Amino acid sequence: MKKINWTIIIIILILVFIPLSAFSQASKQKTTSTTTKQSVPMPDLIIDPKSIVFSDPSPTEGDGVTIYANVINKGTADIKDDVEVRFVEGDPKEGGLQIGSDAAVFGLKSGASAKVQVRWRPPAGESRIFIIADPDNLIKESNENNNLYIKSIKAKTWTGPKVTDEQIKESIKKGLDWLRSQQGEFYVVCPNNHDNFLYSAIGYGKCVICGASLKGIEPTRAVDEKMPGGWMPEIGPGLTALCVSALLFAGVGESDPAVQKGIDHLFNKTPAPWKEWSDSYDYAVFILALTATGNKKEYMDEVEYATEQLIKLQTPDGGWGYGSMVADAAHLQYVIYGLYAAQQWGVKIPTEVWTKAVSWLIKLQRPDGGWNYSGEGMGPFAVDSYGSMTATAVMGLKAAGLGPSNEATKRGIDWLTKYYSITRNPGSFYWHYYYMLSLQRAMDMPPKQDTIGGHDWYHEMASFLVSKQMPDGSWIADTPISATGLGAVVQDLSDWASNRGDIMTTAFAIMFLIKAMPQPAKVDLGFGKQSIIFSKSDPVEGEQITIKTSIANMTNNPIENVKVAFYDGDPKSAGVPIGTVQTISSLLGNETKELSVAWDAKGAGEHKIYVVIDPSNAIDEASKDNNVVFGQIFVGGKTTPAIPGIVQISDGVYRLGKVDIDLNKKVITLYGKVNMTAGIIELLACTKIGKVHESLLVMDVEPIHLQTALILLGLEFGGGVRFQGDPLTPKGDKVQIWIEWNSGTEVKRHRAEDLIYDRPKQSSMPHIDWVFTGSRIKNG
Repeated sequence: MKKINWTIIIIILILVFIPLSAFSQASKQKTTSTTTKQSVPMPDLIIDPKSIVFSDPSPTEGDGVTIYANVINKGTADIKDDVEVRFVEGDPKEGGLQIGSDAAVFGLKSGASAKVQVRWRPPAGESRIFIIADPDNLIKESNENNNLYIKSIKAKTWTGPKVTDEQIKESIKKGLDWLRSQQGEFYVVCPNNHDNFLYSAIGYGKCVICGASLKGIEPTRAVDEKMPGGWMPEIGPGLTALCVSALLFAGVGESDPAVQKGIDHLFNKTPAPWKEWSDSYDYAVFILALTATGNKKEYMDEVEYATEQLIKLQTPDGGWGYGSMVADAAHLQYVIYGLYAAQQWGVKIPTEVWTKAVSWLIKLQRPDGGWNYSGEGMGPFAVDSYGSMTATAVMGLKAAGLGPSNEATKRGIDWLTKYYSITRNPGSFYWHYYYMLSLQRAMDMPPKQDTIGGHDWYHEMASFLVSKQMPDGSWIADTPISATGLGAVVQDLSDWASNRGDIMTTAFAIMFLIKAMPQPAKVDLGFGKQSIIFSKSDPVEGEQITIKTSIANMTNNPIENVKVAFYDGDPKSAGVPIGTVQTISSLLGNETKELSVAWDAKGAGEHKIYVVIDPSNAIDEASKDNNVVFGQIFVGGKTTPAIPGIVQISDGVYRLGKVDIDLNKKVITLYGKVNMTAGIIELLACTKIGKVHESLLVMDVEPIHLQTALILLGLEFGGGVRFQGDPLTPKGDKVQIWIEWNSGTEVKRHRAEDLIYDRPKQSSMPHIDWVFTGSRIKNG
């Protein structure tokens, strides 16, 4: 058989080799033929090395740097089409990060040159900038191998001071004070007495009526406001809702005058009535503001209405954007965040909405694991992946239930780790503060991630923000005033606005510093992973054991004086209190604390031990459904030995404790429950006092009973591993492990290996026998 196989292989190789040889000869002939026809005029693009200039040759990371270069057509033919030039940070073949969008030259005659430029914020250390003419090979040239030039630049590391929690609190306070000062309608009056909306001054710096310069003219509040209570109300409701959200998330009460005026503006003073808004962004931030009040009784109907509008505005492919057809990740950032906030309030979001959104995100994920504005090879701020959009996508996937172990989410987090920066929005010149807020939302969206790539992202970025805050409490914008979806920034901030505090940027900074996240309208208490544990599973009557429980605050809202009671039996049916009611003085957001009580086992037989949170219903919670848990325990009679003897069930069938032994079939049966449905495991199974945090199953069995049962089957053990990772092969008789469970009326049965997944191999564990190594007494 081996000989036949080798014969087949040899024949195939010969068949392939001969045409390849012929092709090689034909290629040589074609090359020769082409060489004789070089007289055909063709263009030839190069990057002029001498023309490459960095506006700042020795920058600090995050500084704005403009890169200039000349592209030359040194060929013999004119180019009538657009010539594109691409700037890339790092080797494009190794996942280099494109800088902004392609620069374009509109045609280039033979012998002519044209200057191109791009703006960039460098990372710390040395960067190799690849400058490529005609990067997609759209233009036929006489030489396709001279379109690239590489130049290096080194940026100093930004070293800001570390900040304390008190400094962060003071920074937040100053920012809030400045935001309050900007509430209302402001105008900039030109020298010819023409009124200019604040937005116009920010964008143009000149009077929109007469063109006079506004330099040096301060804005003034309108005497007779037509849209009172808003922040830059002329541009719509979104910015006002964002500022109200920032105030409320920072702990300012709903009764605060600035909040009251802001909410009144949203309902009654916006340019269009709130039920007639057309932009999903406005409804999303509106939901964020209303849910941040915590006043579910007052605003639930409005939140439900706004949620319905967001669902209607979802595009057919699952995203959100301007209108209901073309989606972008910037809109999705706020819509997903708004839907998540509504969901925390109990608003039902159809599963289809989340499914479509996830589909849209995964479809638009780029080969490098990141995301850009809309997935196309264009965008207003970068055509390649960049930080704020990648963080947005990770936040969206996590909000939809796809945590860090999901492949798409993991690739996104890997991208954010690779390009992590506190001084720039990696991949884009703009939206640095928006990137930091997006990263905060991605990391704080459950499950929380306090670090990324070993970085304490919050404190590192907080240090940067505090250091960049202006004396008046504001932060200066790094964003353009307008852009197109085709990759062009139309209008940067005017000179008038370039050194002034910006409302949106300041709101972004505050929300980052306070780690704003939507919360349920009320606190919600429940149990930790180990809800009830008995120090001994089979006590005898009169024996004292310890009962443990763990109480969890399921929200970010802190709570004080949480009462917890233990009962022998259902408290609704004359259950007997165990000890006194215990009090947890305080539970911080998402904190879990353990409690225990001593119990003298009374009455032989089965007992149900209940643990009840807030037994007197003194706490107004989002849900009371998760406030009660019970566990069953068997108490033996006084003459019952601590280790029960073997009980015969039928011929050859016995029970030892909670282990069934069938000597006829050579089978033992244990009972337990599924402990983990996903995640990294160390053990297939353990007991309920074992490593439950990394075990697939938790078995209700005494280890000594299991050991005894295996020996009764006639199995011999030869010794286990000495330590984790021991290279020695374990010795002992081999067994198979099967797992059986009920699914409705159906009984399902699988080998244990089928439930264990090997991620590197992308397959389940192969069917192998397990080794009975025996057991040992530890610390005994």
